[in-house]
Amino acid sequence: MASQSSLDTWQVRFDGGEWEEASGRLVSGGFFQVLGVGPAIGRVFTTAEDRAGTPSAVISYNYWQRRFGGRPDVLGKALIMRKLR
Repeated sequence: MASQSSLDTWQVRFDGGEWEEASGRLVSGGFFQVLGVGPAIGRVFTTAEDRAGTPSAVISYNYWQRRFGGRPDVLGKALIMRKLR
């Protein structure tokens, strides 16, 4: 299991919407399992995805509630991320 030691600031855009800032970190596939946490909806990363060519993102429960009002249709939305600092 691997994780960055600090949060980075990213610009994110969902489904072609406006850019917004979000905090996050890069983690490996075993991160959530080691913490003993699972998703409210959807899924978390697996260790098999550590070397996969298709990147994925997991958003926090608080961000999901604040940004999407807890709507389940956020699953599968296109997400573009770029690191600011």
